[in-house]
Amino acid sequence: MVAIDRDCTFLEPFESSGFFAVNILREQQLDLSIRFAALPEGRFTGIAWTPAGTGSPVIDGVLGMVDCTTVEVIDAGDHRVLIGRALDVRMGEGRPLIFFKGQYTRLEPDY
Repeated sequence: MVAIDRDCTFLEPFESSGFFAVNILREQQLDLSIRFAALPEGRFTGIAWTPAGTGSPVIDGVLGMVDCTTVEVIDAGDHRVLIGRALDVRMGEGRPLIFFKGQYTRLEPDY
């Protein structure tokens, strides 16, 4: 699932396309997370990516991705929640970038 603010300019293309991909960033990709959070337009300008099976963009070098077809859209306060059915899932080796309780954090190491 993805939750998109109703005021975002890219909400309509997400809803009308019928598909989306979730890119799972690596710990080392903090700059991409900040860029995508800060830029309302042109987020992919200069960013290398390849299309998933649905055509959704998958950023080169991400830890993982989930390519989805939208099965339901729900109103949730000031957001629209798109619920998807996974068509393809890919995961690599490494540690994910985590944003939790308003800040970036790390997973504790495995022992």
